[in-house]
Amino acid sequence: MKKILALLLFFSLLTNFCIAQNPLIDSLKTAITKGKEDTLKVNAFTSLAVELRKSNLDTAIIVGKQGLALAEKIKWKKELVFQITYWVLYRI
Repeated sequence: MKKILALLLFFSLLTNFCIAQNPLIDSLKTAITKGKEDTLKVNAFTSLAVELRKSNLDTAIIVGKQGLALAEKIKWKKELVFQITYWVLYRI
């Protein structure tokens, strides 16, 4: 009985560890939702897309397109070129 309880405890702790969120992704999402529409927010979109690419490519593409749209909106040409280059390279 003790072995069963010990195994249940072990697997419940392991499950909690595996489900834990990435603090970097959480802080980037917070920066995007609370930030003004400026270059810092475009950088947050870019960083979030890069982090999400590792685990969720579909969401990374959506976030990257949002960053690209914001860079176009605020006419930030340097980031616009980076975004376009990044998405061309990683969409192949």
